[in-house]
Amino acid sequence: MNKSGWRKPTPGLCKANRLAKDGEQLAVSMKRAMLALRRVAPIIGVKPGHLLLLETLVVFTKACDWEEGARPIVWPSNNYLMESTGFSLSAVKRHLRRLAEMGLIAYRDSSNGKRWGHRDHDGRIMEAYGFDLSPLAARTADFEGLYASVRAERSLVKEVKRRITILRRTISAILDSDYACRADNDWPMLRQRHDALLEALRRCRNHSADLSELCEAFAALRGDAEKALGQVGEQADKAHPDDGDAGENPENLNPTVVDRAPHIRTTNESQIVKRNRIENAAAEAAVTHGEEFSAEARTFAAGWRPAERETAACRGT
Repeated sequence: MNKSGWRKPTPGLCKANRLAKDGEQLAVSMKRAMLALRRVAPIIGVKPGHLLLLETLVVFTKACDWEEGARPIVWPSNNYLMESTGFSLSAVKRHLRRLAEMGLIAYRDSSNGKRWGHRDHDGRIMEAYGFDLSPLAARTADFEGLYASVRAERSLVKEVKRRITILRRTISAILDSDYACRADNDWPMLRQRHDALLEALRRCRNHSADLSELCEAFAALRGDAEKALGQVGEQADKAHPDDGDAGENPENLNPTVVDRAPHIRTTNESQIVKRNRIENAAAEAAVTHGEEFSAEARTFAAGWRPAERETAACRGT
């Protein structure tokens, strides 16, 4: 079988050509198209290498190329793509093929297989062969709808997780209470259900449907736990009906008794006075020389007592 040398068509390439025709009838800006693609790139399987090469191709376009009735066709050489991205020639060809199979670009081949193009004085493309980016414009609306659904799913998952957290903490508080520890009726079964739900929550994927089922199961478990707790409280009240009023003063429970005594706060409380450093030093000196000071004081008192008596006697006469 003789090889023709022409590019072999595949279902992905045929789909890209159909998307290119649809994109020609739309007016989508380059910024809008690339923003929509970046937001959903991990979801649709676009790898960073593919995105880098596609951004390199988009740089060659102009705003008029994305208008209705025009096609954003670029014709860079392989050497330029290799220098701009740092990929090898085989890597560049592989990434370009993958972008075409994913329906993000379309090949527009010339008769001799070379890439070239011309623009008029206004910058509009007159004739060009290379890579057609019209499929990207055609899929922009789909990408935006996909991103909106992903955001809604994330918000729903976040809300369901918040409700599950509240239910889980409420159930744990009930199971850890004193009433649950003392009871022997349905509490072991409730704990087993709680442990099983926690294990299912650990293995659950971040899908709103799966999490909603778990949320309903946690809600049912909380209802059963609250019901069992209420039954334990009723049994405790029946067993000890007067325990709640023990130690209470009946006068304090009577709302008709009014205490008309004035509530006067005592303000003349004794205040603790602390000595300053000078007084502390004097006190220490007094303790240190206490014996000498006491001896001198006794001598002084003994020496002056007769004189004081004589003076008093003279005054009396």
